[in-house]
Amino acid sequence: MYVFIVFVIVLAAYFAAYYLYGKRVLEQKVVKADPNRLTPAVEKFDGIDYVPANKYVLYGHHFASIAGAGPIIGPATAMVWGWGLPLLWVLFGNVFIGAVHDYLSMMASVRHGGVSIMSVSENVMGRKARYIFLAYVWFALVLVLAAFNSVASSVFVGTPTAATLSLIYMPLALIFGLLVYRAGLRVSYATVITLILIVLAAAYSLSYPTYLTYEAWVVILTIYSFIAAALPVWYLLQPRDYLNAYLLWAFVGIAVVTSVLTLDLALQGPIMTKFAVSGAVIGALPGTTPAKMDIAYFWPVIPLVIACGALSGFHSVVASGTTSKQLANELDALFVGFGAMLAEGAVASLAVILPIAVAWNFAGLETATGFPVLNALTKAGINTTAIKEIIKLPAADRFTNGYGLAAATAFSRVLGPSPFIDLFLGFKTFAAWALSAFVLTTLDTANRLARFAWKEMFDWLEKRIGQLIKR
Repeated sequence: MYVFIVFVIVLAAYFAAYYLYGKRVLEQKVVKADPNRLTPAVEKFDGIDYVPANKYVLYGHHFASIAGAGPIIGPATAMVWGWGLPLLWVLFGNVFIGAVHDYLSMMASVRHGGVSIMSVSENVMGRKARYIFLAYVWFALVLVLAAFNSVASSVFVGTPTAATLSLIYMPLALIFGLLVYRAGLRVSYATVITLILIVLAAAYSLSYPTYLTYEAWVVILTIYSFIAAALPVWYLLQPRDYLNAYLLWAFVGIAVVTSVLTLDLALQGPIMTKFAVSGAVIGALPGTTPAKMDIAYFWPVIPLVIACGALSGFHSVVASGTTSKQLANELDALFVGFGAMLAEGAVASLAVILPIAVAWNFAGLETATGFPVLNALTKAGINTTAIKEIIKLPAADRFTNGYGLAAATAFSRVLGPSPFIDLFLGFKTFAAWALSAFVLTTLDTANRLARFAWKEMFDWLEKRIGQLIKR
C-alpha cells in the first residue's frame, strides 16, 4: 500500500464529513443554529470564565484541550494490530461518533446557559443523577490530570530539547496576551512578533536541552497546572490556545507535506498483524501469563486504546465546561466542535499512524530513501542492533521517532544533507513539543473543569449559606 492512496482517502473522508454531514445535517437540520441567539459568553460575560472569543482562538483552545496525548499515544499503541485496522477505526469513530458527540454536547451546554453537561443531564435524569455524574466526572478529571502529567514528564525526560522549548513557550503566550489585551497591539502584529520569538526559541532549544528527572517534572507540571487553571482565560488560556492553533496547523501541515514528498513510498508496516495481540496492550502486568497471551482482540478493545482520536466522553466535559462559555456565535460551534474533532482524527491518522507505518522497519526505510536512518537513531540513543522495528519502542517514542524519521527522510529529498540542522532531531523535537503542548493545555483545562465541577457539586451548599447570611 502506498502513502498516496491512504492520504487521499483520509482527506476526502474528513472534507466530506464536515460539509455533507456536519454542516448540512447537524448544524442546519438537527441543531438549527441561530446566529441571532445570544450565547452564554455574551449574556453572562464576567471577564474570567465567560468571555467571547474569536472562533479561531477558540478552535485552538478546544482542539488542544480535547487532544492532549489521546490522539497520539492511543494510535501509536494500536499499531500493534498493524496500521490498517486502527486507521479504519479512527475514520469511522471520528466522523460518526466523536465529532457528532463533541458538537452536540457543546450546543446542549450553550442552549442551557453554558453549564456543564453534568448539570444539563439533570433535566433528563433528575437532581440526584446530576450530583452522581458530577462526582464521577470530578474523580475522572483527577485521573486525567495524573495520566497526562505522567505523559508530559516522560516526554520531557525522553526529549529534553522539547522541555526547553515548552518552558520558553508559556511565557511567550503570556507576552502575547499582554500585548493584545493590555498594550492594545493589533492581533496580527502581536502574532508575527510572538511567532518569530517561538522560532528563535525552537532554534535555541536544539542546542540547550533541559535535563531534569521524571519526579522533578511531575512536581513542576503539577504547580503549573494549578496556577494556569486559576488565571483568567484571557491571561494565558486564550493567547496560548490561539498560538496552539498555529502549532496544530504546522504539525498536521508537515505531516501532509511529508505524505506528499513520500507518495512513491510503500508503507513499511503491515496493514494488519493479527486480530488478537498480547494482553500487555490492555494493561496486563509485564512478565505474567496474561501479558503474553493473545487476549487483546481488536474489537472490542480498540475504543479503549484509541479514545480521543475517535471518540471520548471527556470531550463533552471540555465542550460544555470551558468552550461553551467562550462561544461568541452559534454558527462558530460547528467549526470549533465538529471541526476540531475532525482535526484530531487527522492528527491520529496523518501525523501518527502514517509516519509510524512509513518508518516501521529502520533498515528498510534507509534502503528505500537513502536517508541515514540507523545513524540518526544511534545518535538519538536508540540501539538499532537490538531494536530494528519501531513497534519495539514505547508508544510515545514510536510517535516522536516515527514522525521525526518520516519528515526527515521526506524533506531531505528536497533539501539534501543539511549542514546547519539535524533534520531528524529537529522534527523529533517538534513532534515532542506538539505532544507536550497539547498535554499541558489539557492539564490546566482539566484543572479548570474540575473547579467548575466542584462548584456545581456544592451549589446547594452555597445557596443554604447565602440564606443563613441573609437571616
